[in-house]
Amino acid sequence: MKFKFKLISAVFFILVCACVNFGQDEPVTGGYAETSVSNAEVVKAAKFAIKKRSSQQKNLSLTAIKQAELQVVAGINYRLCLQITFKDKKSKKIIEQFVMAIIYRNLKNSYSLTSWTEGCGDSIKS
Repeated sequence: MKFKFKLISAVFFILVCACVNFGQDEPVTGGYAETSVSNAEVVKAAKFAIKKRSSQQKNLSLTAIKQAELQVVAGINYRLCLQITFKDKKSKKIIEQFVMAIIYRNLKNSYSLTSWTEGCGDSIKS
C-alpha cells in the first residue's frame, strides 16, 4: 500500500510541475522581442530605412520611432513602427503617417530594407 501511495504521489507531483511549467509565458525562439526605441542600433536601422525609402519618396523624414522589436536570425531583423512625414506631390501638403518597416542587418553589419508597409498593424501598437 505504501508503494502505491508513493507512486501516485510522484505521478501527481510530476503532473503539477508540468502544468505549472506550461502555464509560463516564455519568449518564442526566433520570434520578435520588444526593444527600446532609443537603442542606438534601432535608431541606425530606422535612419537606414528612411534613407533607402527616400530614393523612391522625396522629402521623407522620420518624426519618431513609435515601437521597436528585434528578431535574432543569422543577423538581426528590426521591425519598427515609424512615424514619418512627407510632402504630397499633388497637393503639396505635408502628410504624416505610420509605417511598418522591417530592416535586416546581416552578420557583416550591412543593412537592407525588406519591407515597408503603411500602418503598423496589430503586432506593433502605434
